Amino acid sequence: MFFEGGSFNSIDEKGRLVVPVKFREGLGQTFKLVKGFDKCIAVYTKERYEMMLQRLEEMKTSGPEGRKLVRHIIGCAQDCECDKQGRILIDQTLREYAGLKKDVFVTGLIDRIEIWDTEEYKKYEREGGNADYEHDEFLENALKLLDF
Repeated sequence: MFFEGGSFNSIDEKGRLVVPVKFREGLGQTFKLVKGFDKCIAVYTKERYEMMLQRLEEMKTSGPEGRKLVRHIIGCAQDCECDKQGRILIDQTLREYAGLKKDVFVTGLIDRIEIWDTEEYKKYEREGGNADYEHDEFLENALKLLDF
């Protein structure tokens, strides 16, 4: 299953988001939400997340990049499943990290779904995918260690 396309949506006052129908089937019963890169939330199927864990386990964490990458991805990971209305509850920690307010953009990117604050996504697009987030360079170097 590949995820593609995107849609604008909103989060309610309790931090719940209706997952677009086109993504629900591909996610399976349970899935993972993690801090993404570029200030978004990444949503992975259980299988893809487990593959990532295996790669992280094999990666060297003796250097600061490896440790920071593991903390970034695993430190705030959230188990998730849709309720009967197709909603997920996004933890406050992840909402704060991504700057999620009310309006969000949900997009499928082959192996994952990303959840963006709409204004952050528009900023990212305006700047040609080069939005200046304080941790990007460090995490990009760390991601090269993972090669995933």
